[in-house]
Amino acid sequence: MEKKSKKDLFIRVVLLIGVFVVAFYLLGKPKKPHPLLNKDAPLISGRLITGENWGLSQVAQKFLIIDFWASWCPPCKADFPIFKALYERYKDNDKVAFLSISIDAKKKALLAYLKSNSFDWPLIHDPEQRIATPYGVKTIPSYWIISPDRKIIRAGINRAARLSKAVDQVLSEAN
Repeated sequence: MEKKSKKDLFIRVVLLIGVFVVAFYLLGKPKKPHPLLNKDAPLISGRLITGENWGLSQVAQKFLIIDFWASWCPPCKADFPIFKALYERYKDNDKVAFLSISIDAKKKALLAYLKSNSFDWPLIHDPEQRIATPYGVKTIPSYWIISPDRKIIRAGINRAARLSKAVDQVLSEAN
C-alpha cells in the first residue's frame, strides 16, 4: 500500500511540474505583433447599411476605430454594450470616428439583429469579407485603431474592454 501511494505522489508531482512548465511556456511566450501593425491601413470603401457610400476619406485626419463582427457571434454580442458605450463616450470628439463591419453571410440575419440593437455609427455589411481579408481578420470580434495618417496603430484586439483602454491610451498620447 505504501509503495502505491509513493508512486501516486510521484506521478502527481511530475504532472504538476509539467502543468507549470507548459503554463510558463504559454503565458511567458511573447506575442508576435500583427504583421500590419504600423503599416498603411488597407483601403476601406463600401455601402453602409443605410445605403450611402462610405470611404476612408470621410474620416480624414481622425482616429478610426474599426469593429469587425457578426450577429451570430456570442463574444461580439457580449461586447456590443461596451463598444456602444465607447462610441457614446467619444461620438462628439472630432478626432475620433467609428466604423463597424459585419461579416454576416446573410443580410437578413444582420437586419434582424439591428432591429433590437441600435447602431448610431456607420456600419458596412461585408459578407464576402472584401474588407476583412486585407486586414487579416481571422477571428471576431476584431478591433482596430487607424491613426489620422492612415497607419494601423492597434491591430486585432479581441475584446471591447481592451479596445476601450487602447483608445483611451492612444488619445491621451495624441494630446
